[in-house]
Amino acid sequence: MRRFMLAVLAVCMVGLWTVPALAGKACVVTVWQDGLERSGAPIQTGSYFTLKGTGFRTWSPAKVCLTGQLCVKSEVSSDGSFSQLNRLDYPGTYQVHVYQLKSRNGGNSDLMYSGELTVGN
Repeated sequence: MRRFMLAVLAVCMVGLWTVPALAGKACVVTVWQDGLERSGAPIQTGSYFTLKGTGFRTWSPAKVCLTGQLCVKSEVSSDGSFSQLNRLDYPGTYQVHVYQLKSRNGGNSDLMYSGELTVGN
């Protein structure tokens, strides 16, 4: 009986060990304006732009926060992506932080992505 319990425990440990490897997907957020990806280039003040995220957990909405703005939730599609339309009226460098719940049962959130966004005139 003791050997059986140890074998079951060993199988469970191996099964749990593989979960972090699956959760280690890289999350990426890109900025698009006027149909063009704006990687490294400033976006235009007062014009709409889109944040597109990939590699996110499919069971939890993404909470997108821009410095000095309200955080807004975006639904994540079945392929792990989201798209969010935004507008910033003042030039400067903004921090972009995207959070998702740590577990399906709620609780705290993980910081899934952090980056900068430059807005120019």
